[in-house]
Formats: sequence, structure tokens, C-alpha cells
Amino acid sequence: MSSSIPSSWVMTTLGSVADFVMGQAPPGSASNFDGLGTVFVKAGEFGSERPVVREWTTQPLKFACEGDVLICVVGATAGKLNLGMDCAIGRSVAAIRPRPGVDQRFVYLQLLPKVLELRAGSAGSAQGVISSKDLAEVPFVLAPLAEQRRIVAALEEHLSALDAAVAGLRRALVNIERFRTSSVDQAVSGRAEPGWPRVLAGELCEWASGDYLPQKLFSDGVVPVYGGNGISGTHAFANVHESTVIVGRVGANCGNAYLSSGPVWVTDNAIFAKRVSDMVSLPFLTLVMNAARLNMRATGSGQPFVNQRMLNETQFVLPPMSVQNDIVEQTDRATSLADRLAADVEIQLARAARLRQSILQRAFAGALVPPDPADAPASIAPEPDRTERSSAPASSRPARGRGRTARTWSRRG
Repeated sequence: MSSSIPSSWVMTTLGSVADFVMGQAPPGSASNFDGLGTVFVKAGEFGSERPVVREWTTQPLKFACEGDVLICVVGATAGKLNLGMDCAIGRSVAAIRPRPGVDQRFVYLQLLPKVLELRAGSAGSAQGVISSKDLAEVPFVLAPLAEQRRIVAALEEHLSALDAAVAGLRRALVNIERFRTSSVDQAVSGRAEPGWPRVLAGELCEWASGDYLPQKLFSDGVVPVYGGNGISGTHAFANVHESTVIVGRVGANCGNAYLSSGPVWVTDNAIFAKRVSDMVSLPFLTLVMNAARLNMRATGSGQPFVNQRMLNETQFVLPPMSVQNDIVEQTDRATSLADRLAADVEIQLARAARLRQSILQRAFAGALVPPDPADAPASIAPEPDRTERSSAPASSRPARGRGRTARTWSRRG
């Protein structure tokens, strides 16, 4: 954050402009999914901007209210922010409660760029937790209240337009992937001619499982190691396979086929073509195995996997070798085009992320909206009585025996 701010602003800390309610988990026996009691929010309920209502408790211990900013304070999502709602909060959540003269969304938007910084701070702590002391020490700039509201309005207009553009780019990525998939499907199945045989992969290939390679035996060699997550390292041993078709057996790459262009170590988390008939080219075999969508046919309740039987039973039309080569070339051109388009979209997404940060930085350096000389200078509100800090706001205390229903909270969003 820039140290150069308008003269009517105050550079301070979050603890000087807000109070904190650290969450506390109610008894598990008091929780329910039937709408009984008070809405109960944990880190898992955080949405894109506001919490998703899934759970209630009849014994709430700590409360947030609609004017708060909620923050995850424990675990992998530490630092994530949501706008507040009237609810009980568990130990993975804290409520940041702006004092009078401090706009809720001004706090929320100013903290957004600090999420990763806050998360890194929690990872370095003894318990992996963001404490109230950590929150209190976060640097914060305070503008006059009227200017806060102008900044929030300008930011929401800019960020809304940017978010719409980003959503369009993400839709483009989905469409590019569909184009890539349909290009493979069309190339493999769209040119079948009468007389071309329909074959099983098991009639042309002999499949074998790879060999276990302990992580401690990985080295800085030149031979890639292919396993359940694709290429995962290198080693320098001689027990390798030459160019072949490899299919992930289990893991993130389960069912995906890969063509090695040279020596490769195949682990026991993958299956490879040990022998292949000279009637089929390796690149064409890779195409038809990917077109078979083996990843969608993977079985197993714990960790999905494919096996040699599934590979052997993969059926496809076998064109002459010259046609196979044409199909591979056609697919390579389409895939290269998809790769270029996807790379361009990723560049645009990275630019959008940088622009978002730039807009937020300008806003909280006083450079996004012009100041109004009529605004009274910002001043820090006095700290309220400590007895008020963890008490529930009146609007968040449910009447005894009158729990809010799921439908009511769903309408509130």
C-alpha cells in the first residue's frame, strides 16, 4: 500500500477501525440441517462473496452480523473473505466488525488483496491460525466516510465490468477444450470407409504395468518418469522403455493416453504398450485411446482406476497407415491451434488479475475517485466497551424456540 495518501485520510491499522469476534464451535449435538435455531457458518460455507447457508445450531456461542466482514482464520482457506450475515460462527471463522464511520465494503475491498498475505502469516504461526492480534496489526487506510462510499461504488463498477470480462474468458477456455476434444473425436471416427476393419486394442497391443520407482531413487537424469500424475520427474537408470503409448492407471492422469517420444520410465501407476502391431502407428493409437474416454469409465470406490482389460476392450476403426498419418497430422494442427488460443486466453486472464490489483491499489491510495473538499477529514472512532465485543447484535439473536427456516435464509442470499 502506498504511503502517499490524501491529507484527509488516516494511515492506521485494522484494529483501530474494527473489532473482532473470534468464532467458537457449538456442541456437535446442537447442529442440524433442518433450519432449527441460528444459521451456523464455518469456513466450508464461504461462497464467492457471501456464505452459503447449509447448517443451523440450537446452541450458538459466537455471533456475526450482516454488517461484518467474515474471514477464515484456520487452515488452507485462511484469509478468505466474505461479507457478513446474521449467524453463529465456528472456530474457523472470525467476524471483523467495522466501527462507526467505517463502511463494511470499504473494509472488505481493502482486505481482498491481502488474502494471500494473511494466509502466509497463518502458515507461519505455531497453530496455522490467524489470531485477533494478527488481524489488529494489518495496515489499513481510512478515508472520510462519504469518500469511502464513493470509492466502494467506483470499485464495484470497475470490478463488475472486469469480472464479466473474466467470465467471458473462462467460457472461451471451456469452448477451446470442447473444440480440442471434438477435433480428436471427429478425426478418429469421422472418416470411416467401408471395408476398414473394426478392431480391439487388445488385438493389436500387448499391455503391461510399469515398475515401482521409490521417490528416493529419483535423480537429475534425463529419462522422464511417467506415472499416475503424468510426467513427475526424471532419473538416470537404464531400465526404461523406448517410444511407446502410456495410459495412466490411477491418479490425476487416470485413463489419459500419452505418447513418449523417447526413453521413459513407466511407474506402476501407469500401463504401457509393451508390443504394438505394425498395422497401427503409435500416434494414431494414442489418439484412439484418448478418444475412448477411459477416464470416464474408471472404476473403484476409493480411487478410480483403469486396467488392462479395459484397454484391451477399447474398440475403434483401423484405417490404412497413410490415412492414420493424415488423421494424426490433422489432429496435431487442430490441437496446436487450441493450444495457441488457450495460451492467449491465459495471458488475458493474467492481465485481468494484474488490472484488478492495480484498480484496488489506486482506490486505496486515493487515486480512483476525486476528493471532495466538503468531506470532513477521516477520524478513528473510539474503541467500544470490551463487554460489547463478543456479544451478539440484537438482529442476530434468535428468539427462543423461533429458528429461522432454510427458505427465509435462502432468499437473503
